[in-house]
Amino acid sequence: MSDNKKIRAVIFDMDGVIVDSEFVYMQYLLQFAREKNPQVTMEQLNPMVGLSRKDSWEIMAKAVDNGETWEELRDEFSALDIYSQVDYKKIFRPEAYTTVQELKKRGYPVALASSTGPKLIARIVEETGMRPLFDLIVSGKQFRQSKPNPEIYHYTAKTLRVPEEECFVIEDSTVGIQAASRAGMVIAALKDDRFGFDQSPADFHIESIADILKILPSGCGMELAVPKKAGTQEERTPVEKEPVVLCGASSYEQKYYFNEQFRALPEEIKKELQIMCVLFTEDVGGILTLEFEPDGTLEFKVQADDGDYLFDEIGSGLKIRRYQREKRELLEALELYYRVVFLGERMEKE
Repeated sequence: MSDNKKIRAVIFDMDGVIVDSEFVYMQYLLQFAREKNPQVTMEQLNPMVGLSRKDSWEIMAKAVDNGETWEELRDEFSALDIYSQVDYKKIFRPEAYTTVQELKKRGYPVALASSTGPKLIARIVEETGMRPLFDLIVSGKQFRQSKPNPEIYHYTAKTLRVPEEECFVIEDSTVGIQAASRAGMVIAALKDDRFGFDQSPADFHIESIADILKILPSGCGMELAVPKKAGTQEERTPVEKEPVVLCGASSYEQKYYFNEQFRALPEEIKKELQIMCVLFTEDVGGILTLEFEPDGTLEFKVQADDGDYLFDEIGSGLKIRRYQREKRELLEALELYYRVVFLGERMEKE
């Protein structure tokens, strides 16, 4: 059994897909961990692969178990600057270049969506010669949460102006596949048995990046037969509901994001939200997102890059409280809208 889906864009993960970097990084991490605790095993560290910085280093802190916080361990490791020691040309998968070239000939927009920070992404795509081939490059650092949160894929599809279900993603890690699956995209998992990844939610399993050329239609927008899966591990395992981003702005990217799931909102409200977010990041810096919690509460959430000494943390709190006071009616109306339209709650009659 299969479903026919039109494919209008192709999205690549980077680490473990375009460059075989994860094994190299893990060797450095294991060496670092064993200097703290000789009993640490690679099996304890493998779950770090593909996670955000905070989540991965919490795993390291648990494995090392020497009383240091994850932040302290991360800072020590960062000081080693191992990335400057990696020759990305040596671990580059050359079939990625020729595959993307062929995809472009077929008319597909091609994007890169990686949890890695923007500076390292820029270095890798330049050193490997991939930069000119991508129509869009997105870093997980642009968002409050990276993979397995699907926001990076929501944003990538929106920016490409392609429906999420018409995007084809090449991933390798458990969290990357979860993110693409939660975004409703078609997934090809690049096989890798070294880290214990759960690739079962993927629609296709490939031995080489070039294998996607045998899977994808010969032209953009043509239909692809996607096998129907019996219950995947992700479908069988209850997933904790995640916050839903309404909108946000980043002082680093100087960009505003609006979740098109809320496109039915009146234009004047969408404009007011944009003004709020952009003015906030211009005044205090960092990244601001407005997110609906699972119960429908609308929260202001702020983050700033490590070492961003220009970020005004005190001003951030003051400005949020000011918005909560001055925009109270708007915020309450948005919460009511979300609860009725998205959570299916009924409005109470007077």
